[in-house]
Amino acid sequence: MLLPVSVDVALPAFPLIAQALHAPEGMVQWTFSAFLLSFGLGQIATGALSDRHGRRTMLLPGLAVFVLSSLACALVRDIRLLVLLRFVEGAGASVGMVCTGAIIRDLHSDVDRAASLQSYVVMVQSVSIMAAPLIGAAFINGPGWRWIFGFLAIAGAIVLGAIAIFLPETSPQVSEGVIQGYRRVLSLPRTIPRAGFMTFAGGAYFVLLTVCPFVLAGHISVPFALFGIACMIVLGNALGGRLVRRFGAQRLSTVGVVLIVLACLANCAVELFRPSPAGFVVTMALFALANGIGFPSIFASTIADADTDSGAASGLLGSVQMTGGAAITWIVTALPWKLTTSAGVMLLGCAVVAAACYGCSLLRKATPRRAERIAAPLALVLAAAEQPEAGD
Repeated sequence: MLLPVSVDVALPAFPLIAQALHAPEGMVQWTFSAFLLSFGLGQIATGALSDRHGRRTMLLPGLAVFVLSSLACALVRDIRLLVLLRFVEGAGASVGMVCTGAIIRDLHSDVDRAASLQSYVVMVQSVSIMAAPLIGAAFINGPGWRWIFGFLAIAGAIVLGAIAIFLPETSPQVSEGVIQGYRRVLSLPRTIPRAGFMTFAGGAYFVLLTVCPFVLAGHISVPFALFGIACMIVLGNALGGRLVRRFGAQRLSTVGVVLIVLACLANCAVELFRPSPAGFVVTMALFALANGIGFPSIFASTIADADTDSGAASGLLGSVQMTGGAAITWIVTALPWKLTTSAGVMLLGCAVVAAACYGCSLLRKATPRRAERIAAPLALVLAAAEQPEAGD
């Protein structure tokens, strides 16, 4: 819960931070952008390192950096220094996000079992992201905005202590190098199309969250709507965690992808024919449910393919989801149309591309088997030709 909370826990305090540090609001926004940037890129940098040197070896210094930078954020007096410290804090947080998925793969080689556990982890992460602004609001209404970062430092120290005492090393540490690890992961048939799916499906999710306050303002309570959407994510993760063992990760992933496309189509239809805040909330809730069902299974399957390079695969998927989602959200805001129209067009495009990427991954999975069947007769002929003559 700690690391997803740290992403947006300070959002409610932005006006107070700007006032206290005598900074323009645009400069305060950079604290959020700096955290997201290092949070996304840091996963690439640390993923393969955790395969080479171990999860515990990376977690301890990573969380130490997170704790110290959070404490420094609580004491800072200059906005430029706060931006820098949030960048460092995001880099420390990225280590934990990478190692979470990799540790599950270390402990469970069965894909369905790993996908089930990943569903529950994503459920906690999703609820944490939604609850983070409420936590930040509680601090600014109480002891003050600096205690937001103090809370992160204290919670990080507790988690760091728990890892140091209770978490053994889980990685086999057989990876031969960082660059080689990413090269092996990228050479796997399904890595690139599934990374594409994570990018565009995650981008659609970020778009919905971005336009939500503008669509619902003056009609429906935004916190209430976000709480309902968070409940749908929890429901999707809970269903995915239970159903994946019965139906398998691939079937559940397919169901999730189909529901994502249907949700985006429904959102576009509502915007085109009968725009309403209620329709937006319903379609966004369906999208959240689909994400909860499909995302963990696809993530766990990709990590399983990577085998001993699971840290590199986890870092790659996490990074493209964060950076790609941020880029797609920026594109929506830059389009010349009305925000809801731009969001609807982008949602439909993201859904189609994400589904195409997932379909490509299924075809690539079948290709080696088909090639083996085609090559099998030829292999038998060659083997027979190499047999010695009876008279030799």
